[in-house]
Amino acid sequence: MFVVTPTERDPWERPGGTTFHFVGTGIGLFDRVDPARIALDQTRTDASSRVTHLTYAVAMR
Repeated sequence: MFVVTPTERDPWERPGGTTFHFVGTGIGLFDRVDPARIALDQTRTDASSRVTHLTYAVAMR
């Protein structure tokens, strides 16, 4: 799970196996995605006044 935030923070491991990775302070969420090799298709958006959840399907090209 990736959380986009303006502050740096260590990964947070939760019971059940979910690890939250906090992305912020100059790290681009998709900076290392090579569009020639990987296709991202946004499949879902869930938004509220405080948070937006984006879901992508990932496919190799």
